[in-house]
Amino acid sequence: MIIPNKTKKSNKKLCHPRIFFPSSRRRRIHPLAEKIAGMTKIFGYNYIMKQIKSFPLPKSVIEQASHWGVWFLLFLIYWPTLKLLYHSRWNYIDYTHAYFILPVSLFFAWTKRAELRLAANQITTNLSSDLGYGFLALMGLSVALFAWRQDYVFLVTLALLPILFGLVGFLYGSQASNILAFPILYLLFMVPPPLGIIDTLTVPMRYGVSMATEHFLRFFGYPITREGLLLFLRGHEVYLGEACSGFRSLITLSSLGSAYIYWTSGPMAKKWTMAGALAPLAIIGNFLRVVSVVLVTNYIGINQAQKFYHDFSGFVIFLFLVAGLLLVEKMFENRRQKK
Repeated sequence: MIIPNKTKKSNKKLCHPRIFFPSSRRRRIHPLAEKIAGMTKIFGYNYIMKQIKSFPLPKSVIEQASHWGVWFLLFLIYWPTLKLLYHSRWNYIDYTHAYFILPVSLFFAWTKRAELRLAANQITTNLSSDLGYGFLALMGLSVALFAWRQDYVFLVTLALLPILFGLVGFLYGSQASNILAFPILYLLFMVPPPLGIIDTLTVPMRYGVSMATEHFLRFFGYPITREGLLLFLRGHEVYLGEACSGFRSLITLSSLGSAYIYWTSGPMAKKWTMAGALAPLAIIGNFLRVVSVVLVTNYIGINQAQKFYHDFSGFVIFLFLVAGLLLVEKMFENRRQKK
């Protein structure tokens, strides 16, 4: 007698949502995804969309979507200003170091992502703190919109700092605002100063450099005379223009040095010592550059000094400033080891 083979009934349901994830070792999928997967082969598109809209999304998803929406809106608001700065404004005032400030600031913020994630998970509700940060962001945004209507790029760019502090503190807490304090403050180096402020600062600096150069070369026996910003030496004259004030070299070295000081490890005393050496190094470096330009003009000629050496000396002096900053750091470490 032939006994027919009985087929085993399959326990797998065709419309079961876990058909897409048969292994129990896989991570648990979201309930909304399970619900959609279970209805896909049975119901139509309209019914599925109705169920999706009625399904309560978790609070974290709503918060993340709202946060990304806020940052995207801020980007749209500042996009015209950033476009103007990168295309013409910084180049017009010879503020070329500012092109790298925003990427460096974003990189510093990205390196703090683990601390930010921990701070966001530990956030606590504080009404007074939230109101303060919200007021700070709204005030910064109001100033930015008003300055944008008046075409005042300096104030629009400067208002970005209180907006960022306010939004970070309001959305992620005061601890996150403290973590991102330096990356946000570092954006100060990308704020283009008004031309009136540049002239107010650079004219006294140019006079100071011209007087120091005159006394220095006269001490070594050179027959140099000065009339205002003009230096005369053996029939040659050198005019100290705006680039000879040392203002831009000071800002450039400060931006580079601040980033290096923030990135390097060590006690706060070491960092404050290096920060205090930035301005003297920039002033000394600019003074040496002006003296060397005057000497090259005297021995080689004004054509060579203005065409080639003027730009080349700027690069050399910049390397000198970087080496000086590293030397200050080395001296501090050696002194600390002796103690």
